[in-house]
Amino acid sequence: MRIELLERVRAELGRRTRYAPAAVSQYLAAAVADRVGTAAPAVVEAVRQTRGDHRAAALETLLRHAGTAARSELPGTLRNLQAAGCLPADRVSAGFAAPEYLERVVLLALERLLINAAAPPLLTAPPDQPQPLPAAASALWVAVCFDQPLAITHELYPLCTDAYVYGLEVRQQAAPELLGIHGSWLDGRGRILQAIHYDAGLDVFIEGTLPEPRRPQAALVIAHAPPDHAELGSRLDAAGIPYVNPARLSALADDKWTCWQRWRDQDVRTPVTELLPAATPAAAMETQSRLLLERTSPAPGGWFVQPRHGTEGRGVTWIAADEDCVPALLTAWRHLAESGDAILRPRVGLLGLAGDDGPLAWDLRINVCLDGQAHRATSACLLLAASRDNPVTSVEAGGQAAPTRWLQGRYLHDLLDPGAPPLPWSPAQLAQAARMAERAVSAIGPLTLAGVDLKFDQEGQGPCCSVLDVNPRPAGLLHANLLNEDTAGIGAPLWRTLSRLAGSVSAPGCS
Repeated sequence: MRIELLERVRAELGRRTRYAPAAVSQYLAAAVADRVGTAAPAVVEAVRQTRGDHRAAALETLLRHAGTAARSELPGTLRNLQAAGCLPADRVSAGFAAPEYLERVVLLALERLLINAAAPPLLTAPPDQPQPLPAAASALWVAVCFDQPLAITHELYPLCTDAYVYGLEVRQQAAPELLGIHGSWLDGRGRILQAIHYDAGLDVFIEGTLPEPRRPQAALVIAHAPPDHAELGSRLDAAGIPYVNPARLSALADDKWTCWQRWRDQDVRTPVTELLPAATPAAAMETQSRLLLERTSPAPGGWFVQPRHGTEGRGVTWIAADEDCVPALLTAWRHLAESGDAILRPRVGLLGLAGDDGPLAWDLRINVCLDGQAHRATSACLLLAASRDNPVTSVEAGGQAAPTRWLQGRYLHDLLDPGAPPLPWSPAQLAQAARMAERAVSAIGPLTLAGVDLKFDQEGQGPCCSVLDVNPRPAGLLHANLLNEDTAGIGAPLWRTLSRLAGSVSAPGCS
C-alpha cells in the first residue's frame, strides 16, 4: 500500500481509526481499489456502463482481479500500518488472511471503485477479533436481513438513523437497535453470529463476529431475491422470530398478475395488464401477440414486457409502438418464457421531469407502513431514468434515485409531445399519490413496509397517477423523505409495528 494512500484513508476515517483492527479493512480496500483501477480500468468502466448479462460477466472479471489484488496487497498493507502506528503488533492476527475476510474486503474495494459513497464507512473486523455490541440491555434487537452485501450500508443507514430518532422519542420504552445480518450469519436456532451495527457517536458501521450469539426479538427483510426471502422466512419461522414481511405475503406482492387483478377489483388505478403464459405453444405466440397488442391499443408510448414475478426492473423490455412491435414482443416473450410467465401492459407515465438533456421518465416511490390496522404513506423518493431514450427507471437499468424535494417548483412535460404546455407539480399530486399507494398496499394484505411505484399521466387539465408495482423489500431508502416534512426518514409506524411483533412472542435477548 502506498504511504500517501494510507495517509489519505487515515484522514478519511479520522477518529474511527480507534476501531483497530476493523479499520484495516478500509485501508486494504483502498489499496485493492487503487491497484485494480490502475491495472484494469477498462474492466471497471465496463461494469459501470453495461447492464444485464454483460454487466454480470464484467463484474465477475472485476471480482477476480480484486481477489488477486487483496491477497497480494495484504502483507505490505499490514507492514505499512504497523510502521505508521495504525496497527499495534499484538493486533495482527491470522484472521486477516481468512478467505471470508478477504471476500468482504473485495466488496469494500468494489464500492470504492463503482459507487458514490452516501453512507458512513463500514469497518470489517477479521473473524478472530469479536466485536462487542453497544450495552443496551433494554433495547429491541432487530435483525435487518439482506442477501447482497455490496453497498448494503446505503440501505442500513437510513433505517439506523430513523430508528435512532424514534428511540429518542420513546425514551420510556425499549428503543430499536438494528443489526445488519446476512442470512449465513444466523445459526440453526435463529441466533446472530456475525453482524453489522451502527455507532452513531462516531458515525461508522462496524462488522464482526459477536462475542456470544444474540437472538433478535424481530427481523426486517430487505435486499433479498424472492427465493432467498422464502428460504430465510422458513428459518425465521422455525426459530419463532417474527419478521417483516412474511414470505408468503411478499410472494403475493411480487406477483404482478395477481396484484393487477386485485387492484382492478378494488378500483386502484393501474395499467391494463395481460398475462403471457410460459406454457403457450410456440406456434400460437405470434397470433396471440397480435391480439394482445390490439387489445391494449391505443398505446402511443408503447408497451412493457416483464417477468410476472420480477423485481427491481430485471428482465423488463420496452416495445415501441411501431411496425416492429409484434416481432419485439415475440422475442421478449420467448426469452422470459424460459424462466416463467410474463406480463404485457401499455406504457404509462408519459409526463416526464426535466433533465439536463430534456424530460426524463420517472417514478414516484412511496413507502407505506402498517400502523396498527391501517396503512399509511410515510415517506417517498424519486427514480429517474438514465436518459430520455430509456423509459426504464430502475437502478438496474441505470436509473438514479433522488429525494422528493427535487420536485418542488418543477413542471411535468409530455414525453411524446414536446410542444405541449408543461403542468406544474403541486403538493396536491403528492397527497393524491399517497392515498393511492395506501389503497394499493391494503388490497394485497397486511404488509408492514412496502414501496409503491407510481407514474403520472395527464387527465383533463392536470396530472393523474397510476400504480405500477408494490415492492415488499423496498430499496432506495437512503433517498426517502418524510411526506409531512422535508427531512430524511422512513416513518415511525415501522418501529411501532416491530415493537408490537416483538412483544407478541417470548424471545430472550441472548440464549
